[in-house]
Amino acid sequence: MKARRSLKPKFQTATLIAGVILLLIIFAAGGYILATQPVAVEAAATPEQEAFDRARNMWERRKPSSVRYTVDRDCFCLPAYREPYVVIDRDGEQSFAYAQFVQHNGSSEPPEPKTIEDLFVLLEKALWDADTVTVSYDPDYGFPDNLRIDWREQMADEEQGFYVRDLRPEPRE
Repeated sequence: MKARRSLKPKFQTATLIAGVILLLIIFAAGGYILATQPVAVEAAATPEQEAFDRARNMWERRKPSSVRYTVDRDCFCLPAYREPYVVIDRDGEQSFAYAQFVQHNGSSEPPEPKTIEDLFVLLEKALWDADTVTVSYDPDYGFPDNLRIDWREQMADEEQGFYVRDLRPEPRE
């Protein structure tokens, strides 16, 4: 009687080879997936963002504790919104005054007045969201002294501009 040889060692060898090949495929696929995944990289600041950051830092360092300045607004809006107004900021407390009396919705307050801080907030949003932003900064204090925003180039009459002028420190009372 002839002895039968077992197929078990051949089967085990084939299984081992198949397992090694499968592990190599999984390893290679994992490496491919990792290599093709987007890497979280902090976006490089644009020149406009860098200029904004420098100006904002300069304003934070140099702004007087009490200051007075005039804001002119340019927009396709009601005349009351376009009237220049004076901002007086004494230790963070702001008040607004018009050169001439302006009545708006039963109030003599300027409609939606913007302080320099408000303009920095608006400008930062515009740098991310607007189609076109044109800005210049005061060379002595860093605040945006001339700001033009076109939120959507394909849309008419939504552009806005702000001009800050005559900034001077206020004496303490």
